Amino acid sequence: MVCAHRFRVFWRAETKNYHRAGEAHEQQDSLIPWIKEIVGEGHFADDSYGFAMADLMLIGEDTRALVVTLAGMTEILDLPKEAVRGITIPVLGICGDHDVEKPAIARMIGVVEGFTFKLLQAHGHMDTDDDPQQARNIDALPSRSN
Repeated sequence: MVCAHRFRVFWRAETKNYHRAGEAHEQQDSLIPWIKEIVGEGHFADDSYGFAMADLMLIGEDTRALVVTLAGMTEILDLPKEAVRGITIPVLGICGDHDVEKPAIARMIGVVEGFTFKLLQAHGHMDTDDDPQQARNIDALPSRSN
């Protein structure tokens, strides 16, 4: 119970953080003001390289969709197992072995019938996109759903 409470508190703070990032991007077409406001906080370095990487990451992305998705996360934190068991589509959970989300993703093993769990070695939360294993796992998902 304490763990679930801490997780909810974390998500509320994270949602607010990403909401602020979305506002900064929408108002100034850049994440630089947000990065300066949070002084990096482990998301991006507070230097020209970090600024460039943050802005490049969101080129063409719908930051409003990101903010809405994160805001909705608090609604699914305490779903009962019965509701999770009711998921009838294939679900792929990918995370790094150092990812803070790993325990939450691993909880679905054996609960969601079509759940596949893939752990990427030597990765955290935000650095899996460059691993070719991630793309291969995502590409394989449709073949499992046919």
